[in-house]
Amino acid sequence: MRFLGLVSLRLMLAFVTLAVVVTAVAVLHSDSPLPNHWNPTKNLSVDAPITPVTRLQFFRATRDGAICAQVLREFGARFDELPNLNRSESCHIHDRVRLRALGEVRVGPVETRCDIALRLAMWERHGIRPAADAAGLRVTRLFHQGSYNCRKIRTSRGGGRTWSHHATAGAIDIRAFGLADGRQLALLRHWDGENAGFLRAVWRSSCDWFKLVLSPEYNSLHADHLHLQASGWGFCR
Repeated sequence: MRFLGLVSLRLMLAFVTLAVVVTAVAVLHSDSPLPNHWNPTKNLSVDAPITPVTRLQFFRATRDGAICAQVLREFGARFDELPNLNRSESCHIHDRVRLRALGEVRVGPVETRCDIALRLAMWERHGIRPAADAAGLRVTRLFHQGSYNCRKIRTSRGGGRTWSHHATAGAIDIRAFGLADGRQLALLRHWDGENAGFLRAVWRSSCDWFKLVLSPEYNSLHADHLHLQASGWGFCR
């Protein structure tokens, strides 16, 4: 009986191994039946539905400037690729772009990193747009307060000692949302106003694509903008 049990176990392991190999071959094959947004070997598509594979594709795109630029172009973003800026060890921009629009939504122009532009694109498509639809609004522009700024952090007690993430364009500050009807929803004036639900919805959704987000809920230094940062520990307030 024990011998038969061992044989059965080995057969089961062999079957599982075969299934894994067959699945891997199917995924890696150029004619894979899997949709691209379910295939981890394919590049990210901003417009595709979110799946468990999206995070892997997103991770890869944010770490490869060429893939990042390709994904943005396929989404319809308008931007210029610029030479890297190397002002100093503390102040520089790698994978530098000048972003002008995310599809039909104008931004800036703003000089930033490609991965910040891609994070904005994912936020616009999967956060801002659904929140606007739910509120009966249409966002046509993002107003910013800059991304790259060679400076140290600011605190409630004045200037800090460590360099800001803006010094490497690793963050961007969004101050308002322009609407199709000509209105502008500014965080400073409308955070607790008629469209507070929309503003809070887009704030919360930004935390899906940025690793550190500071809103007017955080402190007075952020009363007029959302600080969206690419690195951090998942802090969203």
